[in-house]
Amino acid sequence: MNRFKVVAVRESASIMTALFDGFIRVNGSASVFSVDRRLSNLLKVLMITSLIILCCLLTSQNIELLPMASPPPHRRLDWTSQCSQDILSSLLSPPLRPTTPLLKKPAYIASFPGSGDKIFSKYLVEALSGLQVGEAAVSPSLHKMQETGGSGEYGGQGEVIAVRTHFPHTSGKLASWDGDIPRVIVILRNPLHAIPSYFNEVYEIRNHLPPGSSKDQQHQADTHATWIKWRDAQFPSQTMLYRRFVSFWMERHIEDDNNRIFFTYEDLTEWYKGPVEAKRMQTFLEKGLKENVLEMVKSGALEGVTVEDREKIDMLTSDATKNLVRESDAPCIWKELIFPTSSTQHKRRLQSVDPPYSSSTGGEWDPIGRPLTPENLAALSQMLLELMNRWSRHQRLLNILASYHREVNKLYLKVVEGLEVQIEQLSLEVGASGQAEEQSKEYLSESTHSIPQSNNPRLEKRFHIIQASPPHAGSTVATNWLIGLFEPLSDYAYMSGNWPEKPIRQNGHDANIETHIVTKTDDMELLQMYRKIRPLFDEVFFVVSYIPSDPDNTVKAELCQYKNVLCIPYEELIFTNEDELKSMVQRLTAKLKTRFEYFFGTANWLTEQDEVNSFTRLQDMVRAKTDMASKSLEVTDHKFGIHGSGQR
Repeated sequence: MNRFKVVAVRESASIMTALFDGFIRVNGSASVFSVDRRLSNLLKVLMITSLIILCCLLTSQNIELLPMASPPPHRRLDWTSQCSQDILSSLLSPPLRPTTPLLKKPAYIASFPGSGDKIFSKYLVEALSGLQVGEAAVSPSLHKMQETGGSGEYGGQGEVIAVRTHFPHTSGKLASWDGDIPRVIVILRNPLHAIPSYFNEVYEIRNHLPPGSSKDQQHQADTHATWIKWRDAQFPSQTMLYRRFVSFWMERHIEDDNNRIFFTYEDLTEWYKGPVEAKRMQTFLEKGLKENVLEMVKSGALEGVTVEDREKIDMLTSDATKNLVRESDAPCIWKELIFPTSSTQHKRRLQSVDPPYSSSTGGEWDPIGRPLTPENLAALSQMLLELMNRWSRHQRLLNILASYHREVNKLYLKVVEGLEVQIEQLSLEVGASGQAEEQSKEYLSESTHSIPQSNNPRLEKRFHIIQASPPHAGSTVATNWLIGLFEPLSDYAYMSGNWPEKPIRQNGHDANIETHIVTKTDDMELLQMYRKIRPLFDEVFFVVSYIPSDPDNTVKAELCQYKNVLCIPYEELIFTNEDELKSMVQRLTAKLKTRFEYFFGTANWLTEQDEVNSFTRLQDMVRAKTDMASKSLEVTDHKFGIHGSGQR
């Protein structure tokens, strides 16, 4: 290709991209990212010119179009390069068992059947930790191991970093030493895909077929007929079991949310989110190992070691975590498991694992081979909606369930539209007789159900709130007020000006912006932030606190005119007692509800309980600030974003 043509094509594409960016609108009206209407005619002319240039170049000779690589190159995280030899060697090595029982209190890895199973709940955890994962149903307790003289193939208490289970699904069990397992990693998948995938597993096991072969052509007729029978008999109970599964693991840690973490099959197999999720999992495992050591020291289980022996505790902690990969290496581990290179794709530990997109552990639901009725889809939607309403205060879970609910609803509408077309065709074929019309009406009424909808407008929306403020403008109060409204148990999340190159930090670790609702930043370039964040959500809101009288700590007046921006003067964030605090929360929340009502469609998208939660969080923040006053500036309270001797 002529070098000039290459450059011209690229430049034309760049011009068009910039112009299209300039015309972005939110809900049909101007938001932060808008272009002056007076420039519209000029922009249109430039856009048409660029299109003409590009078309001429593409139709000339010797033009080649290069296919996009699959999977696409990641633009934000440097993990696409080959893993180091040390990482590859660790993947090839079998998982270890510690020489001392430092894992007396491991974690559960709970997954609903059909949610990726071993590839995540066993092999990813083993690759990240270097330690063995056991099976809840067969891994023995310390007492049982002492009686029998060993733990067997799957490892037992004190030898495994976690144990796998599907409980309370009928295919899973709790460990016999359940009381010594204080943490849990929960892996979810949309039941729309998980339940048919579970059927595939059952079919393959019962017919002694290799994993992933149930969709092979020679089995299609039998699997389809078997699925229809299984679906009609089992789908209601599987839907009930899914609801029970989610609620069980929520209830088990209802007062101890920090010992439970949610992952989804969808994120763990997604090219951009997967590496971030692997880092989250590594952090949770590391935290559990360190807490395990401290718990054993406090209980006196380690002879000769007391809480005051910091040097010994540090040595034990180092020993317990020595096989854990570094957080920065977790994305590479993920890549080698999900998209293995030639050097690792036949490794001994993973050779028996189904590919993440095989019929038994992954892939998308097949509407032809595994059809679902409108009744099935309505039942799934109702079940997900019930879970959303029950656990609406847990923002991470709510986001997951809401995305599942949207997918099920869209499919339901598609299926019903297909039925209506079939009925219309049937009427045309039979004729316009009254009997045919009555039969059609009866068929439609029996085969369709109204899809359950949520009464809470927040449940069906994907949005994010950026609390942006210059220094010393009341940002800590504003941020904790917002967190209290939407996710009262969450930690303070902070974003620097060069996100996503520099990740968001939450509780001392990198965080994915999609796992929480409120993020604090000192960066006042709202336009640039909106460009970066808006593609991930239905809307991005900005709540800006500022000091009107200080030219160095104020905001541009035009920013406050945009409907997705709420500006709050510093004076409105000041309180001296609880009555003033309560009044402040009520006043600011009323402003927030009114300002962003255009997006949620109602003024009641926030409730009185939300205000109570926010008031309670701010009370806790005040107490934490008092406790931090005597501590050095380097000490940070991660929940409230407060430093020793002052605020951020």
